[in-house]
Amino acid sequence: MKGKKVPRGFGWDCHGLPIESLVQNELGLAGVAEIQKLGVDKFNETCRGKVLKYTSEWKKTVRRMGRWVDFDKGYKTMDKNFMESVWWVFKQCFDKGLIYQGYRIQPYSPALATPLSNFETNQGYKDRQDPSLTLIFPLNTDEAKFKDTSILVWTTTPWTLYSNFCIVVGPDMDYNLVEQDGKKYWIAASRTAAYFKNPNIVDTCKGSELVGKDYEPLSRISDEYVTPDQLSRHYKIYPADYESTEDGTGAVHTAPSFGFLEGGRLPLAATA
Repeated sequence: MKGKKVPRGFGWDCHGLPIESLVQNELGLAGVAEIQKLGVDKFNETCRGKVLKYTSEWKKTVRRMGRWVDFDKGYKTMDKNFMESVWWVFKQCFDKGLIYQGYRIQPYSPALATPLSNFETNQGYKDRQDPSLTLIFPLNTDEAKFKDTSILVWTTTPWTLYSNFCIVVGPDMDYNLVEQDGKKYWIAASRTAAYFKNPNIVDTCKGSELVGKDYEPLSRISDEYVTPDQLSRHYKIYPADYESTEDGTGAVHTAPSFGFLEGGRLPLAATA
């Protein structure tokens, strides 16, 4: 833009992780320990060879794209003089106080034992279906209407079930008690047909009648990590005005220790 002539030298971005992963698979190396056993120098040389293997293919592709660059005077990011120039720039920034230490969530590959760049992470993303689960929680009560009954609970985050804190229901929603195979299940009236073909409805109630009931959790593993006061509020049914019946059963598993809820916030009664 200022009338200067800029040499268009081609740059080879020798992205380390894809090449390292390729070499690990070819050599049958399971992890860092096996790479060290082979020899880091041998592993690096094999990786460099793989980078150079595709050089001619890239030259052909770039020329076909009509991109005019100088391949003979190009550079590779794995060249020592390139790496040293990057280190030099970083040192200058550090000496001027422009570098700081921070923390952030970083994508990580357990298989390769290394952090991933966004580019590397995006290469591995695939669309997949994560099914939701419906679970049965028996109610712990001697109240005649609810004795020997269970509530059907829906979740899209089954990995949080061991940290289940409570179940939430819509206090103004209608719930049916459906009997099947000698057992009785509470489920939102508007969702009954989605779960039972020919429901045998033996009773009904409002969600507010379920509020406050205790239930038997799937596991009590997390009990030892909370105080007695906290435990007294565990495994109860709480009201939530955000509960909907578009999906699920009208009752949702809640695990606030994971930093989020199915519906977005914890019922006030559970935090009081």
